[in-house]
Amino acid sequence: MKRILSHPRLIRIALIILTLLLFLTFGKLLITFVLNENFIAKYHQGHFDPNAAKGLFFEPVSFNEPVSFNKLISSILNWPESYIAPYNYGNVLYHHNDFDGAIDAYRQALALHPPDDKECAIRINLALAMLKKIKEDDIKNIKDIDEALSILHDAKEELFQHQDGCAHREDNNGHSPTAEQLKADIEKKEEELREKKKQLQEQQQNDPSESEEETPEEREKREREQREREEQEKYNDLEKELQEIQEGANEERQEDLERSRNIYGGRSGSYGGKKW
Repeated sequence: MKRILSHPRLIRIALIILTLLLFLTFGKLLITFVLNENFIAKYHQGHFDPNAAKGLFFEPVSFNEPVSFNKLISSILNWPESYIAPYNYGNVLYHHNDFDGAIDAYRQALALHPPDDKECAIRINLALAMLKKIKEDDIKNIKDIDEALSILHDAKEELFQHQDGCAHREDNNGHSPTAEQLKADIEKKEEELREKKKQLQEQQQNDPSESEEETPEEREKREREQREREEQEKYNDLEKELQEIQEGANEERQEDLERSRNIYGGRSGSYGGKKW
């Protein structure tokens, strides 16, 4: 070892390599900083360009995929704040209504161990992206309500995962006031949906035909039977009306006959003509 260190040429080579590494590291940090600042400036101006965000790191990889070479390179190239690139990418996807893509990007950012003061911001955006998948106009039956409640629960759980709790389960003293406000909004929505579910259940008890368990074939059969019952009722009403008309006509003929008998002295038969 001493022999290697005492060799002037090897020392110079080692120093050159070290200098190149330091230069490349500094250059990489400078480029990353400039690109990121430029991206943030455009982002605040309302320019949400996915390609620009994607260019901030090697290649976005889905959080659900196993650790890959691309993900490793992405982390290295974005050191020491590897989480920033997928976080920014998630923000852009969010503004493009690609909420599934944004969720994956936010989860990838969380997997890269952001600092505590940044983790809550990522978790809040992740929860918001999850909530965006709930479509109010599509909530029409109990099944839809249960699916929405599941999403609300999962989004709220994300706010509890921070070490100190971005939001707390039992009180309002979470690490982030914004997260606590979001938790309160989620819980308010949960109460509204539970009340709506209760109303639908009461309606189904009063009218079993309103059950969402009814298949399209069962619904078609029920509607067909309903039409047949209505047609049968109309036929019965018509038949009853005709019967009443016939009975009225019979009564009228009977009354005419009685009057004729009274006029001719109660005799029946045809008129035989006058005898002169």
